[in-house]
Amino acid sequence: MASLPIPWEYHSASNNTAKPIRYDTAPFYHVYYPYLRDPPFKRVLITGVSGFVGSNIVEYSKEMGVETFGIARKEPSNKVPRPDHMIYLDLTSPTAKDTLIDIITKNSIDLIFHLAATSIVKLGVENPYGTAINNYLSALNVIHAAYVTNTRLVILGTDKEYGEGLNRDENSPINIRGGVYGVSKLSASLMALAYRDQFKTPITVARSVNIYGPWDYDKTRIIPKAIYNFMNGKPMEVYTPVGRRMYIYVSDLVMALFTIASHPEFDVVNICSNDFLDSMTVVKTIAKYFSKAEIKEIPSPYPEIHEQSMSCERLKSMGWRQEISFEIGIPMTVEWASNYLR
Repeated sequence: MASLPIPWEYHSASNNTAKPIRYDTAPFYHVYYPYLRDPPFKRVLITGVSGFVGSNIVEYSKEMGVETFGIARKEPSNKVPRPDHMIYLDLTSPTAKDTLIDIITKNSIDLIFHLAATSIVKLGVENPYGTAINNYLSALNVIHAAYVTNTRLVILGTDKEYGEGLNRDENSPINIRGGVYGVSKLSASLMALAYRDQFKTPITVARSVNIYGPWDYDKTRIIPKAIYNFMNGKPMEVYTPVGRRMYIYVSDLVMALFTIASHPEFDVVNICSNDFLDSMTVVKTIAKYFSKAEIKEIPSPYPEIHEQSMSCERLKSMGWRQEISFEIGIPMTVEWASNYLR
């Protein structure tokens, strides 16, 4: 693997030190989000806690002194940050709703992040029934538990809910023909908004662009797959025609979620990025950090969205801003992967 360029923490000049930005950037965000030094939420429940985004929320919550309660279906197979309290629960089970209500009540939970979902578009093709059940029923149980306990809930949705198109905002038409994956996520979002409108449940749907960064072990996603293949001397296949997507580094996503959690007045909030890239550019950027990197173009076996982007003026109005560009985020991700992704 080629040597990585080291971007420097410009805020470290206050104590006359300069250290490289690694994948642990939590202290960096205290500069730009002062309220995170004393966060309004003290006890957070995270579904899908062993997944990519959940692991990062745990890591940053600990930096902020937030007590974390995590729900996972089973013991994680990979090394990930662990919450303060781990709970094993199948969120699609008939008793999940009542168990969630009990967990929230007994532990005085004041914020829920619902992340547990099938997050790969490809699985909507290979296992449509399982994808639909997992994405909708798990969300419904969490939504109802939040309603019964009147607990703040942020659900992580996806830009796929809008479908093809550029600069989609929160008032843009939704995509009811987005395939099983897209519609299963959209169904969960619509039920969340129904509970919000009818029962005044404090729920917000956060629709995000493509996320990348540390603790993503899923080698079906383009960035970890490319890094893994290049580390192991394997060619990386890029589907053609290439599509363009926005990409956001996971720490920016986590800060967006905590920012959104502090603004229950909004029903839907987009999380976007300044990095709007086609898949070939993404893979070639990763390839720069390896001495040998073979790329092959192959026709896509699945229908692909050609171009998709969102605007997030609503989120920016809350004080959030993107801090980690793709040029900085990719070497940080490669560095993490060199230690963990095997």
